[in-house]
Formats: sequence, C-alpha cells, structure tokens
Amino acid sequence: PKSMWAAFEDGFRLIDLDSGSILRSVERNPDSYMFLLNDEYALIKNVNESGYCTSYAKSFTLYSLKDGKKLWSKEDSLLYGVTDNERLYYISKSKIICVDIHTGNINWEREFQLENARVPVITDEELLVANGNISYPSGGLFSFNKFNGELNYQDVNYAPKTIYWTTGRFDWPIVCKSGSSMIVAGDNGNLDLLELKQP
Repeated sequence: PKSMWAAFEDGFRLIDLDSGSILRSVERNPDSYMFLLNDEYALIKNVNESGYCTSYAKSFTLYSLKDGKKLWSKEDSLLYGVTDNERLYYISKSKIICVDIHTGNINWEREFQLENARVPVITDEELLVANGNISYPSGGLFSFNKFNGELNYQDVNYAPKTIYWTTGRFDWPIVCKSGSSMIVAGDNGNLDLLELKQP
C-alpha cells in the first residue's frame, strides 16, 4: 500500500508512506478507535464499556474515506461491522442489525446473543457469523438472509477454536469466504475449512 491510517492521541491520520506527509485527518476522542470496513468506509467506535476480553462501543460513527466526512452516528453498542456498500450489518451485545449505509436507517434487526462472534461475512444472499470460543464451545455457524434477517440455518456442532482472547478494539476479520467454502481462523493458529450449505 502507498498509504495507511494511523491513530494518534488527537486524531486518525492517513499517512503517505513514501513521503510521510499527512493526506487526511479525522478528530479522535481519547477512547475511540477506527475500524476500516473497506476502501470507502470506516467505523469510528467510542468505547467505554467492556466485557470479558471484549470492548463494546457506546456509540459509533460511519466515516466516508472517499469524501472525507462523517456520514451519521448512532448511540448503540457495537462489536463488529461489515458492509456491502449498500447496507451496514453490525453486531451489538444482543442483536444483529442491518442499516442503510447512506442514512443509518434500520432495515431489519434480530435478537441474538453473539458476544463471542467473529467478524461477519457477506455473500450474495447470506450474512454468515461464526460464534463461540474455547470457554463457550456451544457456539456455531449461523447463516442469515442478508435482506430480511431470517435465519437460514445453523450448525451448532461447530465453534471456532480460540485459545487467546481478542478485543473488539483491534480485531481484524478472521473469517473469509472462498467459493462454496468459508475459512475460519482460530487464535491458536488453526484454519478451519467449512463447506457451506445452500440457503
């Protein structure tokens, strides 16, 4: 990459790696973190609430990297988010919520306990969430219809293998889709290859 975002005490800055010059700046609160969704959008999470090995946002803002401005904000807990550039899907302490990426208006929400969830994965039709860790092995792989939030299927016999904790402040996506399979990475270095069911 020719540039990268970095966090400083007073703000987030996009740094040109060749010259070291600052290309763009975003103000930062002391307990805020930037989570890059893709090349166009980022979530700025304001954190003041923590659970076991997990940090939730008390509020968050969607930031347009392309336009260099804040689009909208919500007062809601947030663990992870993912976007298809039309919708933002995010996981709170007790819900999966889908909002319009341009307005922040809710398209659908579903009650669901996902405190040990991985970063979701979006396919053409599905929102896939792997949930669980070594302390709570009764997690599973859950497939939701990404347009209405209905549960397509779940596999409760699978839980990601986790030894070390991760934190919502710094997590990188550790789930990805490859063809008809999904690869889930555990913190112990294992990679699980899962064959996906048809919705």
